[in-house]
Amino acid sequence: MKTFFVSLVTALFFFTCPAFARVSSLVVEVNGMACPFCAFGVEKRMQHVPGVESVAVDIQAGKARATAGHDASIQYQDVPRAVKEAGFTAGDMWITAGGRVENNGGNGLILQMKDLFIPLTVDDNVLKQRLTAVVGTGHQVVLKGRIRSKEGAWILYPETMEPKKP
Repeated sequence: MKTFFVSLVTALFFFTCPAFARVSSLVVEVNGMACPFCAFGVEKRMQHVPGVESVAVDIQAGKARATAGHDASIQYQDVPRAVKEAGFTAGDMWITAGGRVENNGGNGLILQMKDLFIPLTVDDNVLKQRLTAVVGTGHQVVLKGRIRSKEGAWILYPETMEPKKP
């Protein structure tokens, strides 16, 4: 009975500690920006995306970077709409996201973040092996990579994986 109780408490602690499971930053290409007024419009709209604490726009690079608040998670799905509302077209997006890597049935992997999961597509065999090695361990990781909407579903193409820093 004692073993069951310890296991139950450990599981409850593990699954109810979502503070790290989040999208902490995002970079989006913004097509068509040409002036400071354009940048201001993008910044203003992106600050309304849930989870965004700050936005920095680089007109020359044609990109906007959003950073989440302390325990917040950026709702990346809302970013293309915010860019469109500012009068521009969103291009590629890259995110930094933390969570647990889990199986999604068959050979598929997902990044589990609190109530949300993102399917992963991994082309690099070494990275895929590293991701597969943490499946089911409960270890939190940080993935950085390109995220795309494909047929209404968002897919993360991770480029790097780091362990969660304590």
